[in-house]
Amino acid sequence: MFTTFSGAGGAPATYFTSQVTANAFTLLGVQPMLGRDFALSDQQPGATPVVILRNDLWRSRFGRSPSIIVATVRLNGVPTVVIGAMPTDFSFPDDQALRTPLVPTEEAL
Repeated sequence: MFTTFSGAGGAPATYFTSQVTANAFTLLGVQPMLGRDFALSDQQPGATPVVILRNDLWRSRFGRSPSIIVATVRLNGVPTVVIGAMPTDFSFPDDQALRTPLVPTEEAL
């Protein structure tokens, strides 16, 4: 899915985004190098929207500044809190710049 990213760090841009479950990174054996992983509470309907950045996006757009953690950006116009940045060598899948928690719909629940 493509997402328009705007806010801190420059002009709006469109990035490929994936939605993952709260335990996805644990299952893959990787954790954010900065900030935190998704929590079960992040994938609950009504939770504050959060995002984890791919390392090269964090580096190129924010200069690897740790102050990006807890900054509010906009994903498709929705205020979203940056909670983490992935390690340099993590790129699964390759083209995902942003990762958000998979929030089930009310119907799915």
